[in-house]
Amino acid sequence: MKNVFYGSKSNNICAFCWKHRLGLTPKQLKKRRCLKRNCDALERRPHPMWDKREEQRAGRGAKKKRLEEKYREITGRSD
Repeated sequence: MKNVFYGSKSNNICAFCWKHRLGLTPKQLKKRRCLKRNCDALERRPHPMWDKREEQRAGRGAKKKRLEEKYREITGRSD
C-alpha cells in the first residue's frame, strides 16, 4: 500500500507526483486534471491504464481517417 492523495492508501498507483510526493490512482489522476495541465511533476508508473489510453488514442486517429475517406467519396474532393 502506498500513500495517495486525500490521505488514503492504495495499491492501484498509475503515476507519482514529485511535487506532492504522493501516488495517484487513475481516478485521482482524472479528477486532478494532471494530464490536461501537462504537469511537469508527474511521472508515469507501469499500469494497464496507460496501455488502454494509447489504444483509445490510436483508435481515434483511425476513425478520423475513415471518416475523411468517406467524406472524400461523397463529395468527390481530393483535398
